[in-house]
Amino acid sequence: MDLVRLNTASPPSVISRVKEICIQAFSRESVASQISTSPTSFLPSSYAAILDEEVVGYVCLKKYNQAKSENGGECRSAVLHTLCVDEVTRGKGIGGAIVSALKELAIKNSLHYLLLAAALGPNQSRLVTFYSRYNFRVIPDTEGASNMGEGLSKKISEEALSGLSALLMLRSGSSIDEVTSTSSAKWMKCRLISRSPLPVDHSSLFSSQKSSNFGSLHFKLLNGSGLTPELQVGPSCGIAALYMCLSLHSLPSYPVTCDLLSVALENNLTRDGEFFDVNKLKKLIQVSPVSEKFRKVEVKHFPDLTVIYNIINSNKGCILTPFDVLGNGVTCRSGNSSHWGVVAGYEEGGEKVYVQHSQSLGGFVCEYKELKESNAQLNTCGRKYCDYVEEVGGMNLKGQCIYLYV
Repeated sequence: MDLVRLNTASPPSVISRVKEICIQAFSRESVASQISTSPTSFLPSSYAAILDEEVVGYVCLKKYNQAKSENGGECRSAVLHTLCVDEVTRGKGIGGAIVSALKELAIKNSLHYLLLAAALGPNQSRLVTFYSRYNFRVIPDTEGASNMGEGLSKKISEEALSGLSALLMLRSGSSIDEVTSTSSAKWMKCRLISRSPLPVDHSSLFSSQKSSNFGSLHFKLLNGSGLTPELQVGPSCGIAALYMCLSLHSLPSYPVTCDLLSVALENNLTRDGEFFDVNKLKKLIQVSPVSEKFRKVEVKHFPDLTVIYNIINSNKGCILTPFDVLGNGVTCRSGNSSHWGVVAGYEEGGEKVYVQHSQSLGGFVCEYKELKESNAQLNTCGRKYCDYVEEVGGMNLKGQCIYLYV
């Protein structure tokens, strides 16, 4: 499946075929407004879906600027405004192939989220079911509705909502009543996590951080210069920490098609990427393709310094540890800011450790006892996740780590 961007230079035959497909879902008068041919920036953009040299579908993305990341930074998002599939090919997996290709395209263009509105009327609940297969989830009213759902409804016109409800994968091809308000629609979102957003060769980046973080101290580091950094998108610090561990012994050769978030969702190990139970993160490692990269995976008590020395000196394993984070450092908040990181180094002749985590490219240095104390007081989670943690049996991080051996 190829997505070919439409612009003013697109072949007339392709534009004509796209219009024919759109007419199957929209009135003839609205087709012109549905086909965007902007040739410049990534958003907005329109694409013809090409399979075996035939145009089989059409997809349109619109820009959404208001989303923020978990730590308040920019979170680049796009709205999946329109998706049409030729009625002749419906029911053959074409729609799913288009969604998968679109996600890859969005990742390459550094998007963090795709969003869409799915109508929840009697005949449209299939849309929610369809997109759920591709890791879109309904945004609960309590989850940032004021700055996500309401913000989107203000940004997207009624015409767009009508298009979103009229599309998508209804095999009957029957007409659908126009959506005139957001009351009949639920917003859905899909988080996009790039497998390698940073170069594997990060020695210059690491060296620039070393002078400010380490000063005159001498540290022994995994891989000689630390692990490849990985920044998180959304509440995925445990998954990002696991990706960092894969850079030990050049492990990034693991199947790049493996999306750990998808595996976690499919196995009911997480709601949206968060891990408040060491055993569930261990289970993710065991059921995903990355398991073949590790000789042994164990949940153990927080290590003493001797264990940290031995693992880092051998360069044949690493320790995933939960703790409370404050900015680029460690704190104690009874678990209300719990976070995952990797113990990636230790001070030679001292008692400091170096921790890499997914909210910083450079990681931080702290006293060993500070990290241990933080790990020992992970009693609860922030209010945002309390209900979810109770549903799955409570929080299980306190005093524990995950040991990975290669």
